[in-house]
Amino acid sequence: MTMLRWITGMPVAAMVTALLFLFMASMVSQPMGGLPPSKPIVEIKITAEVIDSPAPAPRPLPPMTEKQPPVEIEPAPSGGKPVIQVNPPELLPTDTGLVGDGAVVVAPLIRIAPAYPERCRARGAEGTVLVQFDVASDGSVINARIIESSDSCFDRVVLKTIAGWKYPPDLRGGQAVARYGLVERFSFQISEE
Repeated sequence: MTMLRWITGMPVAAMVTALLFLFMASMVSQPMGGLPPSKPIVEIKITAEVIDSPAPAPRPLPPMTEKQPPVEIEPAPSGGKPVIQVNPPELLPTDTGLVGDGAVVVAPLIRIAPAYPERCRARGAEGTVLVQFDVASDGSVINARIIESSDSCFDRVVLKTIAGWKYPPDLRGGQAVARYGLVERFSFQISEE
């Protein structure tokens, strides 16, 4: 029985395979209709357009009425390195002026003078730092940023010092409001006496 299956199955399978081959060959050899018309090629060019906008007018800086006290240096008794004395933190009186619908305090309640950075003193660096900051409605200093600095070794101590300042609340219509764009100048000088 198995032998009969082999004898009849092989020629039938060969014949089916040959018929399928001939059918596929006839389909491939037939000419196809035309190809669909090709679409035009679209070219896209992206160019940058430069628009000149007017530069914002710089805000004028308020006049500096208060000068920071210079750092005092006393010679060391042994003839070694000079000793730097920085004035202790001060609580300065506030200045007020009438602006808008109420009195605006222009000086902080707590104003601590910055310490002269040791790494700046060691190399004899002197200079000024101009810092701009905002005052939150609770009187704390926020968004402090250096506008101008003659030596970057003073920047960190100025930002740290100004973060400790405290302003009285600015009341407008009975509500405490924030103040923006306050500017302060710090001077660092080594003076030998």
